Amino acid sequence: MSALRRIALLGVALSIACAALATHAEIGAPRVLDGFEIERGATDWEVHVRFHTPVRYLRHAPGRRGDTLEIQIVPIHVSPTDAPVFAYEESLAAPAGAPIPLRAVSYEGLRGAGRFLVLRFTRPVAYGVRPGADFRSIVVSVEAPAARSAQAASEPAAEEPPSAPPPRAQAPALPPADWAAQTDALLAAGRAALERGDADAAIRAFTKLGGFPEHANTPAAKELLGLARERRGHVAHAKAEYQEYLARYPVGEAADRVRQRLDALLTAQAKLPAPRGAGGAAPARRDYDVLGSVYGQYRYEHRDFETGSLVADSSLWSDATFVGRLRTPRWSLRSQASGSQRVQFVDAGSGGGETRVSSLFVEGRYAEDLWRGTVGRQSGNTGGLYSRFDGLRASRRVAEHWRVGVLGGAPVEYYRSNAPDFGRYAYGLSLEADRLFGQLDGTLYAIQQRAGDLLDRSAIGLELRWAHDGRFAAALLDYDVVYGSLNTALLNAHWQIDPKTSATLFLDHRNSPPLSTTNATIGQGTDELSDLEDDFSASELRRLAEDRTARSTIVSVGGTRQLSERLQLALDFSVSHLSGTPDSGGVGATEATGWETSLYPQLVATGLLLPGDVGSVGVRWFDGSASQTWSLILHERLPVTKRLRLHPRLRVDYRTSSGSDEFVLLPDDPDASSPSLLSATRVRTGSLTLRPYLGAEYRLGRFTLDTDCGVEWTTGAFGDQPSNGEELAYILSFGVRYDF
Repeated sequence: MSALRRIALLGVALSIACAALATHAEIGAPRVLDGFEIERGATDWEVHVRFHTPVRYLRHAPGRRGDTLEIQIVPIHVSPTDAPVFAYEESLAAPAGAPIPLRAVSYEGLRGAGRFLVLRFTRPVAYGVRPGADFRSIVVSVEAPAARSAQAASEPAAEEPPSAPPPRAQAPALPPADWAAQTDALLAAGRAALERGDADAAIRAFTKLGGFPEHANTPAAKELLGLARERRGHVAHAKAEYQEYLARYPVGEAADRVRQRLDALLTAQAKLPAPRGAGGAAPARRDYDVLGSVYGQYRYEHRDFETGSLVADSSLWSDATFVGRLRTPRWSLRSQASGSQRVQFVDAGSGGGETRVSSLFVEGRYAEDLWRGTVGRQSGNTGGLYSRFDGLRASRRVAEHWRVGVLGGAPVEYYRSNAPDFGRYAYGLSLEADRLFGQLDGTLYAIQQRAGDLLDRSAIGLELRWAHDGRFAAALLDYDVVYGSLNTALLNAHWQIDPKTSATLFLDHRNSPPLSTTNATIGQGTDELSDLEDDFSASELRRLAEDRTARSTIVSVGGTRQLSERLQLALDFSVSHLSGTPDSGGVGATEATGWETSLYPQLVATGLLLPGDVGSVGVRWFDGSASQTWSLILHERLPVTKRLRLHPRLRVDYRTSSGSDEFVLLPDDPDASSPSLLSATRVRTGSLTLRPYLGAEYRLGRFTLDTDCGVEWTTGAFGDQPSNGEELAYILSFGVRYDF
């Protein structure tokens, strides 16, 4: 089957899938995972996992090596409409022919145990984990397999043998600590020579740079040496350098650029007159692949109360992801479509819902990454757009370390509609810096958002990312120039103090929700600002928006210490505060929470019960404005066989009232049987809750079967009632996933 035909069939499949997603109006949920890419790093392969929602990395286990990597993460800020998705599971299969033995990347929101990113490999590998370049990614570096010998990989093409092999410089007699400065200087000198057109000087600099043992600048030196040879007219040597580069670093943006240059050289040679008796010119190579997964799961939840019972959930969850990639000598294209749908078999009183299309876009890079662009539904992970949006993002490289970008489109608010809604639209500009001073990345942006004829938001912002020698920090500042309000001030830092000890710091001070004129609709019974324009002036709407916007502050510190090869001690401490809002515009006031405190020590063990298992036991203390809670949390991941894995968990909560107003169940309450009980805040005096769960997963070729079952039993006094109230819930789910 030709490449174009397969791409056309993929487009038809995506269209059918998206049409199916858009035609049924039932409850759905957004996704947590946005996708992942496998790229060649300086010495290792890197798996870049992207999230739709901002998250932060806490820790991982096992520490350095294993066939299952469990990474504990925490969402940074989640809207109420997106919160339920973090209780579920998602998985993305690794592409066929991946350069590392990766089987799948999964998100698991295990009930009562936490939230985890899980990478499964077909065999044990050595790895490292670090936060990504923004607040929506995590990078896992995996030990690279032994590379092909450079001599075999760099054999020149037979039709144009070089007069002599390219000279190879010897590494200077310097200690490794001095290599970084030397290699940085040589790389800068070679780049400068290329920019002024001195290919010979560039060849000398990059050749000398290649004489060092493998280091951070080796891939760039190899790529640029090929480019310098090509510009000097050494076509055979250039091809040899490009072929060696692709043999050592076959995946990533730089590999795409090198592949395009090599294809261009081969295509140019193919267009020359063929010798008598020879065949026609070979077509330019097109690399493409198609992958994805389809998942279906049934969920059931039954709850018994003293006053009755109800089926809280009986639903069928469907989830699909399709990814296509195409590479040509000039283009690198990627398309993605993902979404979910939930068919509810009981009337949960929610009034219906809608299918969620999480992503539907085409991303392209052109002319060695000179241009980048993405069109469709995509994550707004930078440039001042906090949510997904339907629109266009494009950028152009203007210098070695600088890019300028534009974006425009309509923010996607699932609580409003899943369909594109251009009644609210945003547009903005950005200036991106890459590898300033070798370690600093940043983005400066300006964005404006409108809702009909009204100005919704106008802000400027700065994103900074710094990484060096086991230390990482990312910061975000967003300031609304119309309201004169700091929308977000965010800092996330990770420090690998030594091979056994790491620390994290997280500071988050923000408007909640982010301040915009649309916030004036909160509590007004409508989602459209236009419905309020007859009753309020523009200035009154802005005042209402400020009144409906609270201030949220979170401070969190954590640490991890590797006690032994199998034991890890972790500790997390956090304080948070949410301000109140005033009574205005017919909407009642809300009270501030006061400062709430959480302390969570954990002991994580690997390989204690079975080879490759990961388990943890922790005690969490929470002191909130409504209650104090002590929790015992146990979690275990058991690889029983290569195909079968078990996930037993247990959580025990003891909660006491802090004296706030309590929700009391009354026998004659007309809503006593309503599912609204599930979302009501019920603070019990001396209540005890037990939550045992057991999950299982079985792989059968490209299919994965999973099930999860559990019981939640709660007993304790309701407020001032003398008798104890009991609640018993049964939860069951089972599903099947097909990866291709």
